[in-house]
Amino acid sequence: CLFVTFFPQLIAGPIVHHKKMMPQFGDHTEHRFNATIFAGGLTMFFIGLSKKVLLADTISSFSNKLFDGALAGGTVNFIESWVGTFAYTFQLYFDFSGYSVMAIGLALMFGIRLPTNFNSPYKSLNTADFWRRWHITLGHFLRDYLYIPLGGNQRGIPRLYFSLMVTMALSGLWHGAGWTFVFWGIQQGLFHWVYLTWSLVKNQLALPFTLPKRVSNFIACFLTFMAWAIGMVLFRAESLEVATAFYHSMFGLNGLSFTADIDLKNALIMLSLFSLIIWIFPNSLQILAKVEPVVDWASSSRNFSTTPKFLRWLEWSPSKRAALVLTPIAIYVLLRMTKVEEFLYFQF
Repeated sequence: CLFVTFFPQLIAGPIVHHKKMMPQFGDHTEHRFNATIFAGGLTMFFIGLSKKVLLADTISSFSNKLFDGALAGGTVNFIESWVGTFAYTFQLYFDFSGYSVMAIGLALMFGIRLPTNFNSPYKSLNTADFWRRWHITLGHFLRDYLYIPLGGNQRGIPRLYFSLMVTMALSGLWHGAGWTFVFWGIQQGLFHWVYLTWSLVKNQLALPFTLPKRVSNFIACFLTFMAWAIGMVLFRAESLEVATAFYHSMFGLNGLSFTADIDLKNALIMLSLFSLIIWIFPNSLQILAKVEPVVDWASSSRNFSTTPKFLRWLEWSPSKRAALVLTPIAIYVLLRMTKVEEFLYFQF
């Protein structure tokens, strides 16, 4: 009963397996109040809530206006289509990341550690790495109960390609019973195929030169992100007609207009700021490293990028300084909650 009713992980994840939870419930040393763990959980909760209220809900005005306008029969031009796509890509990132962090923070206040569900996926260097970082618990569920039973990578290359496509197509259906989600899942499967094919071909080629690691990593990260952003059109669009209209504009089939009916300056400033937060700043788990906030901390922390020295001050520790910083942020975020804003993953 305790496992089934443990509320921080009930609604939209993390999708928790009982074998990661039951040992914690049975560990009597965890049943006593721990002020440091509680403070870390509270901090994590408000970090997640800030991501939702201050970041995701703020940029949603741009994505909603452009996608809803296209749904109502309006047209979006080249610059609007890309701004709307990137706005939704960042909105979903901070919305779902915020939700996952809030769930982990709530559990941590009870002394229980949930598994990692979100680990800087936009820093991924390929599609396989991306799906090891995005909605991690769903990925594990699909891997264990679908991909591996279908044969996985143990029965040759053709079966590998088949298993991947079926798994990704059904992951699309998991998010919603609509053609946009079906095609989104197939699209993700095709991106996997492209990456796998490139990996196989690259190993057979004797390339005349190699790029410096930083350059190759930047290109890989950029291409992986762009593939995901392009896929977000299908994920967000209400219909295939809306998605088609967006794709036509994005790839210049409706002309290359650089004007917009939105506040383009503010949109670009927000997109630039969000890019810095995503690619430069440490993620929430890194900030709360002192309390090891997730049950799979040892494996998750190996995937962290190094926090730049000038941002080390963001790493949390139980102190008066941390309390003085967190308290006004928490109050401000709570005061900003003046209207209903659902978490995006509640609709899936």
